[in-house]
Amino acid sequence: MASGGSVFYLSALIILAAAAATVASSSLSPYYYDRGCDASILLDPSPTIDSEKNARPNLNSARGFEVIDQIKQAVDEVCGRPVVSCADILAVVARDSVVALGGPTWKVKLGRRDSTTASRTKADSDIPSPFMDLPALINNFKNQGLNERDLVALSGGHSIGFAQCFVFRNRIYSETNIDPKFAQQRRSTCPRNGGNSTLSPLDPTPARFDTAYFTNLIKKKGLLHSDQQLFNGGSTDGIVKTYSSNAKAFSADFARAVMLQFFWILLPPLTVKRNALPNANSARGFEVIDQIKSEVDKACGGAVVSCADILAVVARDSVVALGGPTWAVQLGRRDSTTASRTAAETDLPSPFADLPELINGFKKQGLDEKDLVVLSGAHTLGFSKCGAFKNRIYNETNIDPNFAQKRRSTCPPNGGDGNLAPLDPTPARFDLAYFTNLKNKKGLLHSDQQLFNGGSTDNLVNTYSSNAPAFWNDFANSMVKMGNIKPLTGNQGQVRLNCKMVN
Repeated sequence: MASGGSVFYLSALIILAAAAATVASSSLSPYYYDRGCDASILLDPSPTIDSEKNARPNLNSARGFEVIDQIKQAVDEVCGRPVVSCADILAVVARDSVVALGGPTWKVKLGRRDSTTASRTKADSDIPSPFMDLPALINNFKNQGLNERDLVALSGGHSIGFAQCFVFRNRIYSETNIDPKFAQQRRSTCPRNGGNSTLSPLDPTPARFDTAYFTNLIKKKGLLHSDQQLFNGGSTDGIVKTYSSNAKAFSADFARAVMLQFFWILLPPLTVKRNALPNANSARGFEVIDQIKSEVDKACGGAVVSCADILAVVARDSVVALGGPTWAVQLGRRDSTTASRTAAETDLPSPFADLPELINGFKKQGLDEKDLVVLSGAHTLGFSKCGAFKNRIYNETNIDPNFAQKRRSTCPPNGGDGNLAPLDPTPARFDLAYFTNLKNKKGLLHSDQQLFNGGSTDNLVNTYSSNAPAFWNDFANSMVKMGNIKPLTGNQGQVRLNCKMVN
């Protein structure tokens, strides 16, 4: 079976990797900056094509191209020929990325065709610049058949993701309509000289689609010049105020504006394990997996790819997309016809487990201490809810006091169980920071810090904290081992029509 499970997987990647911010913004960027919504932005430079990727508004902002390429390759392999256009992939990924991060949904009209050319010049003139003033922004959107409300609503896409230092440097050093403390905070990671690619969040919650972007504008904390122009004594101030306090209005208008964007410039269309304790509030993205399943089955005319294979490919490609290693995923898994919450609670490691319990749990699955440590390194990605680490930051002693105090600021003794904190300092990048954190007694979960607490796994943590190739290699090997734990193959199980239920 070909690796079709990665079709339209990017939104699931966002959730399953729990590193929503970087990938989500990368998935939205190619879509928003695709000049004709015809996938022309995906075309690389050539003797006959001046790529839109190099247009000023896209440079270092539109990302995620290689992931779109992987999706395209995977669906073509499954269906035996090109079936889904790159333009349709971009449209679906953009929609599902927003949904996965808590935003609205909208109906994506499929049947787009891909352009045969690209225009850097047109992209430079058509795509709004982050340095534009309000009149230029309004006129730019008007030229695309979009009004001021569409401008403000679609700018709300900056609720997700990050911007590079060079894009907002002039704002934080030279502009006056900016909160002084906010400017000072951004200057700490964006010096006057150098550091052009250093990232800063576009709003305080870069992994959640919400109204914080608009609240920031009212407080003069817009990161980009073009953002703050939307609330600067001009005609769009009232719309910003509305969206800042009315999430339903923002969601409705955002969805409507995206659809308008499609209709104006598109080529015409051609025609219960979830509740187990270790999973509760941690394993998410189920609805996105359902969407992936639905889309690939539509493309191929039937149930071709199992939900199990989709999960396996998503896990691999999410790690790759966030800077980690790759590995060969053995496909052909079948889906089970039952589920056991009890078995999941027995087999899956708890965030409250001590080291002997963790080692024993992995041993029962045919995995050793090296597998335990290296697979725990997946916590280099994502976030955890306050309820999972509250006891650690208030009651444990093998924790850095400053780190504990910082985490207490967003995780009170009572309540706030759903508040998120990053599992390591770089929750959107697959790197070694998780292991460095453990050595500094800054493991967020009790089970994390147990890996470096005077026990038999300390040496492995030491090795991985300073040896990226060793971590990459061992992580890939352990993922292959884990993927081969009692898979259903051949005539076992089934290929589900709907991932949420048996056939």
